[in-house]
Amino acid sequence: TLHEKDWFPSSKGSNQLQSSSIASPRLVVAMLPENGGGRAVSVSASESHTAVLTADGHLFTWGSCYGDNVLGHKGVRWQPKPRKVKRVHQAVGVALAKEHTVLLIGTSLPAVPCF
Repeated sequence: TLHEKDWFPSSKGSNQLQSSSIASPRLVVAMLPENGGGRAVSVSASESHTAVLTADGHLFTWGSCYGDNVLGHKGVRWQPKPRKVKRVHQAVGVALAKEHTVLLIGTSLPAVPCF
């Protein structure tokens, strides 16, 4: 089961996050199948955003970023809860860096979209 920490805006700027100190993990309710989520098969995190890849190839992202489309949601730089990236359907791998999200897509042709 996937869990998350509490996140809150930092005093350094509106787009930065810092982790609160929680002694125990919490369930990421948005990732439950009944809420549109699914079984997590891959998780990646950078200093400010998180991505979860589900068994059916869908990608969910949340957190903050400075660049456009780093989270995969057009024009969104702050996403407090997991949100499905609409145009991702056959992902088999995900990796994050400070301002990048890289996907490995399971197709017969090599495709590595980055945003």
